[in-house]
Amino acid sequence: MTTVETLTPPVPCRRLPATFSQIAGTRVFDKAVDGLRRTAFFEACIDIARRTLPAPALTWLRSQMVRNLTGTPREVFTEIYSRNIWGYQETVSGGASTMHFTEGLRQSLPGLIADLKIGTMLDLPCGDFHWMSELELPVSHYIGCDIVPLLVQNARIRYGRPNREFRTVDVCHDPLPEADLLLCRDCFVHLSEDMIFQAIDNILRSNIKYLLTTTHPEGKNCVIHNGDWFTLNLCAAPYNFPSPIRVLDDWVPPWDRRQLALWEIESLRRVRRNTTPSRQPIAAVRVSP
Repeated sequence: MTTVETLTPPVPCRRLPATFSQIAGTRVFDKAVDGLRRTAFFEACIDIARRTLPAPALTWLRSQMVRNLTGTPREVFTEIYSRNIWGYQETVSGGASTMHFTEGLRQSLPGLIADLKIGTMLDLPCGDFHWMSELELPVSHYIGCDIVPLLVQNARIRYGRPNREFRTVDVCHDPLPEADLLLCRDCFVHLSEDMIFQAIDNILRSNIKYLLTTTHPEGKNCVIHNGDWFTLNLCAAPYNFPSPIRVLDDWVPPWDRRQLALWEIESLRRVRRNTTPSRQPIAAVRVSP
């Protein structure tokens, strides 16, 4: 989305000293925590940590949850789902998919969809469809997609109906279903830089009119492994999206301030046509965490 000359090197997310990682990143630690993940006690601990710990410590804790996950994005996110690594009882899709977190979004999203006169909405990733199940969206057709097959299967059994379908789709590699709007919430924030660019390229090849996706206006872009998390700012380097045409607030304190931002995909294609097609220099300056 940018010329080579305007690129700035991504920086690694801030971590605590490696000695802490060596202690808490062991298999013994992982096994012990896995036994607690589905308990109310673990969920309460997560909420307390989010409210009280400084940002570097929180970043480190998040990284410990996924530090030993390897494989393809499908394998990584399947393990996150099967082990409930986000640690919430209410929803396996994590804290940002709880009813508390999405209260404001559940009020504002239907109005935006109605304003845009959306017929078919593609929701990718749809996760377990937990908070979305409370909405009656003003659309004629809803397509929920996720990279984790078992999530899709469960959503199809529980929530499927004639105008609401669920499919297994990889946003980075699979052809995307035709739609008027792609809601891509809490996706890029968990992907490596390579995967984000692959997903963007795939979206630009699709027959979709609008993209509504997560961005952090004051976020700092950095390099992560798939399954980790960072405060993605799509309007900053190396992504350099233009200003969005609409935004919806999508956060609650003490989480980082973020938005769902709307772009016409054709406008993103025009930006791409005016930039150098090769991104080889980006890979050359990429820094591993």
